[in-house]
Parts: sequence; structure tokens; C-alpha cells
Amino acid sequence: MSPTLVGFWIVNTALATIVAARIGSRRKGRPNLGLVLGLLLGWIGVIIIAATPPTRDALILRAYQQQQIQREAAALVAAAANSTDKAETASDNAT
Repeated sequence: MSPTLVGFWIVNTALATIVAARIGSRRKGRPNLGLVLGLLLGWIGVIIIAATPPTRDALILRAYQQQQIQREAAALVAAAANSTDKAETASDNAT
């Protein structure tokens, strides 16, 4: 095998391993499975880890994060409504 081909194979495998591990840890709750599948199977392992269902803990964490975002959005909407009400009251008092 030529050194260029070996270098390409190493970079390709390393990249597939990193991508699979990140998908497994961030979205699925299975970082070790993503790492192993990416290392052993390359890009096929990335597809497999992307197709696996997330763990129960990952689903609970995702639901908690969505609730937190919704609370923050509701607080921002309420703050914007309050500032609009105050601005209208101030303009009514000025006239």
C-alpha cells in the first residue's frame, strides 16, 4: 500500500470515529457505542449510530431542555409585553 493511501485511510477512520462518537454522546446517550462503531465500521458505523434510538436518559434530558427553553421564551415574551405596556402608558401620559 502506498503511504498516501494509508494516510487517507487513517484520516478517514479517525474522522468517522469522531463523528460517530459525537452523535452517540450528544444525541443518543451512547458515546462508547458511537466510538466503537465508528472505529470498527467507519462511515457505516456513523449510519448505524445515527439510526439507533436514544437512551431513556437522553430523552429525559432532551425533554427537560425543551421545557427550559419554553420557560425562557415565555419569560422573554412576558418581559416584551410589559415593556410595550409601559411604553404605551408613558406615551398616553405624555399626551
